[in-house]
Amino acid sequence: MKNIILISLIFYSNLFASSVEITSDSFFADNSSNKLYFIDNVKIKKEKDRLFANLLVVYFNENNETAKYEASGDVKFNIFKDKTHYKGSADSVEYIVKTTKYILLGNAIVKDLSFKRDLYGDKIILNISTGNTRVNSKKDKPSKFIFEMED
Repeated sequence: MKNIILISLIFYSNLFASSVEITSDSFFADNSSNKLYFIDNVKIKKEKDRLFANLLVVYFNENNETAKYEASGDVKFNIFKDKTHYKGSADSVEYIVKTTKYILLGNAIVKDLSFKRDLYGDKIILNISTGNTRVNSKKDKPSKFIFEMED
């Protein structure tokens, strides 16, 4: 039977804290390393944001505050910031809470559905607060930026 884990974690990326709900088939807490492991069928909900993965590791700092999330295995997400809606996928995604930075690795795709811009690369770094993005790719597969233009 599927275990459902509900945890309230604090995101310091916003002025106001918001709760995060994480569900998975299994869960493991490693108190010695300040990590939580969510395994199989991982789903994260934070306000309108959603992320799906096979594995999620949540890292806490020395003050027991959420520092970082690492999702891997068929990662897909929908992220909303102000008027912007990002949809994407990657082999793995790291979210650094303090800097509101997402690092997507392997077959990375970010679609800005609000402004109709798509990014493709081997590594995409997206800062949600600033909207700044960096895309890197391997030599045999270049980075790609697709956007709509009014004539």
